[in-house]
Amino acid sequence: MKNYYILLLLFIIITGCINKPAAIEKDEFSEGRHIISKHGMVVSAHPRGSRIGLSILQEGGNAVDAAVATGFALAVCYPEAGNIGGGGLITEKDLSKYRSVSRKPLVTNYKDFKLISVPLPSGGGIILFQLLGMVESFPLKEWGFHSVEEIHLITEAEKRVYADRAEFSGDQDFVNVPVDDLLNHNYLEERLSDFNMNNATPSSEIKAGSPGGYVSEETTHYSVVDNFGNAVSVTTTMNNTFGSSIVVDGTGFLLNNEMDDFSVKPDVPNMFGLTGGEANSIEPGKRMLSSMTPVIVEKDGKLFLVAGSPGGSTIPTSVFQVIINVIEHNMSIGEAVDTGRFHHQWQPDWISYEANSLDSLTLLELKQMGHETKLRPTIGQVNAIQVMPDGVMKGGADKRGYNTACGY
Repeated sequence: MKNYYILLLLFIIITGCINKPAAIEKDEFSEGRHIISKHGMVVSAHPRGSRIGLSILQEGGNAVDAAVATGFALAVCYPEAGNIGGGGLITEKDLSKYRSVSRKPLVTNYKDFKLISVPLPSGGGIILFQLLGMVESFPLKEWGFHSVEEIHLITEAEKRVYADRAEFSGDQDFVNVPVDDLLNHNYLEERLSDFNMNNATPSSEIKAGSPGGYVSEETTHYSVVDNFGNAVSVTTTMNNTFGSSIVVDGTGFLLNNEMDDFSVKPDVPNMFGLTGGEANSIEPGKRMLSSMTPVIVEKDGKLFLVAGSPGGSTIPTSVFQVIINVIEHNMSIGEAVDTGRFHHQWQPDWISYEANSLDSLTLLELKQMGHETKLRPTIGQVNAIQVMPDGVMKGGADKRGYNTACGY
């Protein structure tokens, strides 16, 4: 492999016991974008990946077994994003110096729900939790889905969250990131203290906060739930279509383009338009910052939702909107995943929105408030599973791609 070595960063969040009971008698499986199943479900970016993962569940494997099988299957049927060479690229000549690191997942509460997501060096979990903390006290349900008030609030929260990301987030083995302070409820309230319900705050006037103390978008996500209490949420990335377009001789897999996730130079945007500072600068052995945001949501101690998305810098906001759609706007998981989305990341200073997501009157009102808006083809591709109180699983495979849910 000469000077190239691969670090496979599979961000996996697991809840429940990991067990391997005897195989269950196979039932006829269902397949589609929005399906219902009782025993197990896999939702991924390709039907073959979902089918292979489901076959593992039907043979008695658990959600982790199925997730591994789905990941390897996607390396074949979805090579531009799902690839065993995805997640990270290290050019150190001595692989013996590399050590994998286990980190505790981030955990927070939103109203009656418990959320579990990934820690740094993925900044997605922090962004998701900051957004939820900032909007929790506002009457989103009363305002209504995609009301001007809701869009304005979420946009202003996103500006502040991405400004924090650019300043503070990086590899915690190299920089002191004040994670607890960034997620502190009082700090999040303070970040919105200058929020104006009637006018947009220009991004040029928004800087990183003062916490006490110190992604083309070829990523893919798949969600798996089994019949034994296990749930897995996995996001992997090549960081660009087919990554670096380099195939390792004799192996058949691609190297990724994760180096772009470092801040090459302060305030210089990467391919996703994200800027960063010293905290995410390039250093030997350092892990680059990511936006991947796999999440597991519980309610009353029971599994409620498993979700994640590709989309580079839009990943956290896509996942956030799906969660809000389900919890605040009572959408089914299929509706929550398929409905139109919008996104703001502080810099550049405009709201990106999908066609048919915001009507002309809403766009006019946002413009009058001082927001610039720009049409964008798609935002994210969320693959999710919702578990109903009676244990029935509902799949939401995003209509924006070849995503497919399989269940039995």
